[in-house]
Amino acid sequence: MSAIPCPRCSKPTVEEKISDIPVDRCSGCGGLWLDQGELRPILDSRDRRFTADEVRATRSRHRKPEPLDPELACPRCGEKMGRFRYSGKIEIVLDQCARHGIWFDRDELDEMRMEVEERQIADRLKDERPVTIFDVARSLWS
Repeated sequence: MSAIPCPRCSKPTVEEKISDIPVDRCSGCGGLWLDQGELRPILDSRDRRFTADEVRATRSRHRKPEPLDPELACPRCGEKMGRFRYSGKIEIVLDQCARHGIWFDRDELDEMRMEVEERQIADRLKDERPVTIFDVARSLWS
């Protein structure tokens, strides 16, 4: 597929892979275009873990969404994209074309992936109960 223009700054995008999924990254602003159906496999992927330093660095660069940012046009069809808020520890405003995909400004996909990773860890820990002395004794005598 040929390069698409960035909906944020109009520079060309360059194809790269995230979790073996081909995506389009802007050569200018670093934003990222995911075609329809690419987000879920990336979020479900276990190939990337973030260090505490990466989380701090990414979150320190986070820019609060400006309410006056102009609506972006879909790089595939040119129609205005809708906006939706992804709220976690950091609020992210994403631009989405219902037919073609989602635009992530720089670092927004990593922020979302960090949030998903933290939720998965919290869920795992919540489901684990502490081991008691009775559990140890039961395992020794069974």
